[in-house]
Amino acid sequence: MSIQEKNKINIFEKHSFYYAVLFVLVFINIFFFSSVSPIHNILNLQYDQLVYHLIGKGMKYGEIPYIDLIDHKGIYLFSTYALSELICEYRHIGLFIVTLIINYIYTIFAYKIAYLMSHRKKTSMMVAFMILVLQNTYFLSVNGLDCETIILPFIM
Repeated sequence: MSIQEKNKINIFEKHSFYYAVLFVLVFINIFFFSSVSPIHNILNLQYDQLVYHLIGKGMKYGEIPYIDLIDHKGIYLFSTYALSELICEYRHIGLFIVTLIINYIYTIFAYKIAYLMSHRKKTSMMVAFMILVLQNTYFLSVNGLDCETIILPFIM
């Protein structure tokens, strides 16, 4: 085993506890405060999100975006909603799972960037948690799964 492979394994082992804690924090945050949470009875999607949801559902049933269904956004956005429909279409649990995955990836990237700057795990954990809380004030509680939330991991 080379030195680089040992370093990769050690880095994952060092941070695996913090990744698990971040997952729990993201899950709690989305479960209790997001508009796509399964504990809410009504899915409160805004106008644009309803269009994305309908196009994603249409993709699930074989319709082709930009030919059968028209909107000016990118295919990645519609594919995300189609994936949420494939996971589970009952009571928007698919949207909840996709939102959980996207926000977990975003929070992991925030933790890694903070760790690169500080080289302290606890400080990086606090920075990632604060970014998660600040992100919750707008993206999760008001809009649920919108364009900005879906693109967040790519911005990081």
